[in-house]
Amino acid sequence: MKFSLVITCAPQLSEMHHDALAFAQAVVDAGHTLEQVFFWGEATITALNAAVTPRDEHDAASLWRQIATQGNSELNVCIASATRRGVLNANEAIRHDKGSSSVAPGFSVVGLGSLIEAETNSDRVVRF
Repeated sequence: MKFSLVITCAPQLSEMHHDALAFAQAVVDAGHTLEQVFFWGEATITALNAAVTPRDEHDAASLWRQIATQGNSELNVCIASATRRGVLNANEAIRHDKGSSSVAPGFSVVGLGSLIEAETNSDRVVRF
């Protein structure tokens, strides 16, 4: 079965984000396909390369990268939400005169078309 996930909660502010990580890992472990994880709204902060995770918390970006590698999945970040939160790819950094990219490795800044594509190509889309 093909799954896609839509994550809307920030990793530091919600247990729901932790539940999404656990669900994604379970999907991959069960041999299902994880097409993509789409970070929207507050969740886009997950892809901020400058974020520093305290030692007593899980590093959500690293955990998502591990799951994506295991499942050969895409980690996509909504461009509008990401830009509002300073998560910029190289093109957006130039466009907004910010100097350099701030998106973490393994994440792609994309438009809503990617979410629509995920909903079309997946058997199940789960929102957290």
